[in-house]
Amino acid sequence: MRKAICVVGLVCLSGCAGGTTGATDSGGDAASRTLTLSGKLVAGAQASAAVASPVQSALAAPGDPLVGYQLYCVTFGTPPVATSGTADAAGQVALSIEAVGVPFGCFILDAEGKGVATLIFTSGAQRGQTLTLTADADLGSIQVDLDNHVAQTDVSTTGTLTGSDGLACPLGAWVLSVPRQDCTGTATVTPGWPMPVELNSIPFMPWTEAPNTDDAWSTVRGQFGAMFDEPVFTPTPGKHTAAGIVIEESDGRIWVVHPSNAFGGYQSTFPKGTVGHSGTLQSTAIKEAYEESGLQAEITGYLADSERSQSKTRYYLGRRVGGSPADMDWESQGVSLVPLAMLGEVLTHPNDAPLVMALQNEKRPARRDIIKYEFGLTSAYLILSTVNGFRRKYGVWPQRLLMERGMADAIKAEILTPLGWAMMANKLQIIAIDKGTVIAQAEDRLHFEYAAHRASPPDEERADVWIWGVKLVD
Repeated sequence: MRKAICVVGLVCLSGCAGGTTGATDSGGDAASRTLTLSGKLVAGAQASAAVASPVQSALAAPGDPLVGYQLYCVTFGTPPVATSGTADAAGQVALSIEAVGVPFGCFILDAEGKGVATLIFTSGAQRGQTLTLTADADLGSIQVDLDNHVAQTDVSTTGTLTGSDGLACPLGAWVLSVPRQDCTGTATVTPGWPMPVELNSIPFMPWTEAPNTDDAWSTVRGQFGAMFDEPVFTPTPGKHTAAGIVIEESDGRIWVVHPSNAFGGYQSTFPKGTVGHSGTLQSTAIKEAYEESGLQAEITGYLADSERSQSKTRYYLGRRVGGSPADMDWESQGVSLVPLAMLGEVLTHPNDAPLVMALQNEKRPARRDIIKYEFGLTSAYLILSTVNGFRRKYGVWPQRLLMERGMADAIKAEILTPLGWAMMANKLQIIAIDKGTVIAQAEDRLHFEYAAHRASPPDEERADVWIWGVKLVD
């Protein structure tokens, strides 16, 4: 965390200079890479929208020009380059961007700079979120569906589609990497951007109960103390003690932040900050993750220590348990989800290289860190089956888990490691009962009992992934 110097709104994914971001060359080289996009932003509805809204937008009638709205485009180069143009009274918009021969994608922002739609390029039967051009282009009429957050324009005679939109990925309106061959590519979100409901069975929602004082942060949930191997941290005299976190998704991707205006020379990096007077290393890592990425994280392990010119930093491994990257604070202008194999291309600062190497040389999460006794999973399955059944019936995860007292004691002592038990207790209030069953509950009297339903874990929304971030049973 650093002190506020200026207020940063929705900008771009790398350093800012005027209306364009990213590294640029002077003179003719930059000019030769620059092209002009033009078009007309109008309100419209997309018959092909994946989810139709039952209520039509009251903001504009179909065909109305979207005065003051912005066309915001970003390249998929390294570093990315972004710029925007504002629609005039007739809806006409134009922008210049260094994107000759470079795939790029576009969004529609409202007059306040908030994202309202992703632009889909069409060419015959093809649909894509990325386009490659070699010269200036007029995109014509850009129909913006304000209800379903989708915009569309026909580029049949304009450029080359470089990404397929035919996949049903749970990434909502995020930018997807090129080529889009599966649902596990790079995704980037900017402040305030519309988010999907969930990813990997973990919902995206504001962390409304995040601590708001240093003392409250020092006891924040998600710290697991000595429940995993962690070397003693020895501060270096004359240097700040700091902590950071690498947040991993269950699909193997890693969350990274893009500091505003490339602060400190970082286009992309991991959340980190100085430990306060009442903070701990782990609480600081969780605090910085929330402030810089909007994500609520919990610690799952130790990664590495990094000593720099002015600080020594303890980096932890963690996982997302809540929050939303759309809620990042002013320190970041973008948050990305990056495949592990691509981290070295995204994290280009030399200080991050040892961390990338440590991540890529070790496979996580490790089942052995959570389970103590493999052959005791029959009892654990009762828990997973009940939680999965609750989720399938009500569409939400439970808040409490009631189980027979002897079963609870056995699972805690014989089946799960202390870390595994703590991770489950961090998700669910565990209540011991005398009845020989397992019951999942939530507010509003939602109730699901294993003995009555005997639900099997579904293929997608898995309780073990939600609780531990790894599949414990096949």
